[in-house]
Amino acid sequence: MTQTEKKKMIRTMSKRKRQKPPWERMFDELSKFRKKYKHCDVPTKWSENVKLGRWVSHQRNMAGKGLLSDDLYNRLKQLGFVFHMHNISWEKHYKRLIDFRNDQGHCNVPEQWTNYGGLGGWVHSQRTRWKRGKLETERIERLEKAGFVWERHNEAWEQKFEKLIQFKNKEGHCDVPPGWTEFPKLAEWTYQQRKHKKNGKMPPERIKRMEDLGFKWTLKKF
Repeated sequence: MTQTEKKKMIRTMSKRKRQKPPWERMFDELSKFRKKYKHCDVPTKWSENVKLGRWVSHQRNMAGKGLLSDDLYNRLKQLGFVFHMHNISWEKHYKRLIDFRNDQGHCNVPEQWTNYGGLGGWVHSQRTRWKRGKLETERIERLEKAGFVWERHNEAWEQKFEKLIQFKNKEGHCDVPPGWTEFPKLAEWTYQQRKHKKNGKMPPERIKRMEDLGFKWTLKKF
């Protein structure tokens, strides 16, 4: 081997040492995709990077067979990688729910609501799974953090409580006078809350929320 060939071989070996392993290079590509698109759901035949789409699919297959090491699994999970395809659908609907909440100010999507990709039906299914004890704890926590209401009859209470918050922000107190023009039925609702508490029919959680807002249980004469 000539001196030139030796130098060339040394340069090649040195270059290979500096290169990241294939898995690390693809993980970097996925990280760039995540930064740009805010998720890791690379289409299998994504035209901009076909190799990345195939690699992502391969990671799911490996994880499904238990062949992906804990370290690699955890790194992907921390990046926001979804390993099961049915989870991808849930995440998409959850994002639509957040969009709905940001637009409408609440998560009470009508069941027949056709916008947001059939969100109304999905919301109904989440309540059904919750009632049957089949909804995962992590999903329950995320939905509740978003302001999701499980019992439909609670929606009316939440809406009126929100009106009370608006009244408090505007007037500086919670003593709603009868016939308040912006929400005429709010005074009647506050009277009912006092009555429920007096009769021991008000959940402690609601009592605390009312008191934290500054609500007084003793009726004030106007």
